[in-house]
Amino acid sequence: MFDLDFIGDKAKKHLMEQDVDSSVWTSENVGAFGRSSAYAIRLILTEKEILLFSILQWVAIGVAYLIWVQIIGWIPMEVWESDSDLAGIAINVVFLGWSFVCVALAAYPIAVLTAAMGAAHFLREQGHPSTIASCLKLALPNSKKLWMFHIADGWLTVMRILDRLPKRNMGSAATRAAKEAAYYAWKVGTVAMPAALLTGKGLRAAGKDSLSLVKAQLGDVVKLRGGYSVACWIVGVFAYFGAIFFLGSVGAFDDPVHPMLAVYMWAAVPILIAVGIINLFIRPIYVIVSCKYYSDLLIDQGKLVKFENLPGRGVSAFVAFAVLAIIVGFVFVFRQQLGLMDVLTEGGVGAS
Repeated sequence: MFDLDFIGDKAKKHLMEQDVDSSVWTSENVGAFGRSSAYAIRLILTEKEILLFSILQWVAIGVAYLIWVQIIGWIPMEVWESDSDLAGIAINVVFLGWSFVCVALAAYPIAVLTAAMGAAHFLREQGHPSTIASCLKLALPNSKKLWMFHIADGWLTVMRILDRLPKRNMGSAATRAAKEAAYYAWKVGTVAMPAALLTGKGLRAAGKDSLSLVKAQLGDVVKLRGGYSVACWIVGVFAYFGAIFFLGSVGAFDDPVHPMLAVYMWAAVPILIAVGIINLFIRPIYVIVSCKYYSDLLIDQGKLVKFENLPGRGVSAFVAFAVLAIIVGFVFVFRQQLGLMDVLTEGGVGAS
């Protein structure tokens, strides 16, 4: 997507050449993540705006999830339970389309706020005061490129999460391992993408810079990504089993009207708790440390970008985001008048 596939491919090749184990479950990774977090924690405690950006990211994800889950309720249970191939195709097309729109909707604030977190590091490093305004002024000029990257990264992440969920046809162990390895390589390869885009690099140039960091500091990058992944996995596993217990306790599975919608609506509680833990306590550390690794690389190369005037552009990307948000809101509010509900209901039931 967006001509960025080369990053994962080259990162995977390099990891294989260096015989790097794609498993993140090592005590070395966890320990390294803990040690590297000292600088980030000090910065977060000093620059409180980083926590604000983290909270706003949490809100953005929560809103996007609640918007996304509405599509489940728009489709009646009899359509979901239909054995018709046509109904299944219709649901998949609509479901995937709506999911992508919601990922794109969430990606803009996530992109800008992630870059704003990283901006706090660059500003402090160069002796500038780090404020909410200055961080956003650094992020917004590059918001279009940041948005595009986070759409690609967000969509890949969502598809990977869905693929991991228990289902009847999980595929062979070899296939699952290959998918995990490809996803891991993408995550390692793009470790410095937000930081590089923040300094004004284009998408491909930022990808090449990120790969340069991987090659220059492979051990540090792998441990950072591995430790971050372990922390997220631990939170995710607790959230998964906690969600099963919680959904059973509130009777979501026995909802008389639309049990599927009830399950996903109630699931918002454990999901957003998990997202909050990651966004407030884990992700800021990863973002800041990755930016520090990248700025250290630029200093070593004599290429560190100096931020002086802190211009505030990025209007075109914001307008595109606003238009997308308006379209989503319009479809949501006027779904009956647009005939979307008739298509979902009559198309599925009529084909059953």
